Amino acid sequence: MLLVWKGGSYEVKVPNQAIPGIIVGVGIGFGLLVAFFLCPWLYRYIVVEDWQLKWYDVFKGPLVLRRGEVPPPPPGFKGIVRDFYQGRLTKEQLDAKRAAQAARAARAAEGGDEIQKVAAQDSDAAASGAEKGLFAGKDDPNSPMTSPRSSPPSPVTSPSSVPSPRISLALQADALLSEKTALGGDVEEMHSRAARYDNKAEFLFTFMQIVTNSAMAFTHGANDVSKPPPRGRQVPVPIWILFFGGAGIVIGLWTYGYNIMRNLGNRLTLQSPSRGFSMSLGSVATVILATRLKLPVSTTQCMTGATVGVGLCNGEWRAVNWRMVAWIYLGWFITLPITGIISGCLMGLIINAPRWGMAD
Repeated sequence: MLLVWKGGSYEVKVPNQAIPGIIVGVGIGFGLLVAFFLCPWLYRYIVVEDWQLKWYDVFKGPLVLRRGEVPPPPPGFKGIVRDFYQGRLTKEQLDAKRAAQAARAARAAEGGDEIQKVAAQDSDAAASGAEKGLFAGKDDPNSPMTSPRSSPPSPVTSPSSVPSPRISLALQADALLSEKTALGGDVEEMHSRAARYDNKAEFLFTFMQIVTNSAMAFTHGANDVSKPPPRGRQVPVPIWILFFGGAGIVIGLWTYGYNIMRNLGNRLTLQSPSRGFSMSLGSVATVILATRLKLPVSTTQCMTGATVGVGLCNGEWRAVNWRMVAWIYLGWFITLPITGIISGCLMGLIINAPRWGMAD
């Protein structure tokens, strides 16, 4: 549908009056396929909680509704649908966790002080006893002299091996601030302010994300990949150039794209399938509209704006990492002059390169 609406280099010419009908017709056909095959499978899987259902049973369509009673699940079965918020604490859970960690840190500090006091007292007593035994041995030649090295080791740990209370508190504080970074901020605090939705509803959005992410990949190729300097409208593009361009995008995403995924992911706001679907759909609509209007836009900018918009829908402005948003905007502003300076310097070096043996 996007290809028909956007246009492209294909032989079939579709009149403008037929484009809405084609889009609606394809949508209706896709909806009927989903209703016939996917909906019965989802009902059996989510509502009935048939844990024996396989993915290929979706091709049976309504026949999956005739399956018998669901047997009891095996021991240790954790449920049909995974917890999409696993490891993400609510505000109450996070406050309780940090209060418990602070209490443990305080107890560890008090325990360190007591251990140091006991170790110091035992050390003084041992030194005093050694001096007394040494002088007693000199006065009484029949009394055995015990070397300090031959004495049994003291069960009390020496003061040098006991960590300082400040070090213990520093270690505890480091554990408390393990999720805090100069750029990412307090990720746990940000996630705790986001709303939680039913995991079964989130599971349904995982299927719709396949469609929106596929459309996102299409719009990325339609807008971002088409931004190199034009060669002319009538100049054909060799197939090998398209192949290398697509391969470069995939390899770059595979090997180094995790940095952008990490910053635009849970470091910006709490992510879930329903939120990801809304972000992708909003970004796709914006980019494809800009492509239709022949406006070069950035899919990263569109996705960042969509992520911030979805994060604000939590009803809490602190559910968005504004420090990361400011860093992203700063990157957009500084890349323009930096790229211009680097490109200008390289072009200046090429123009003013030595020309040995060439006439001026």
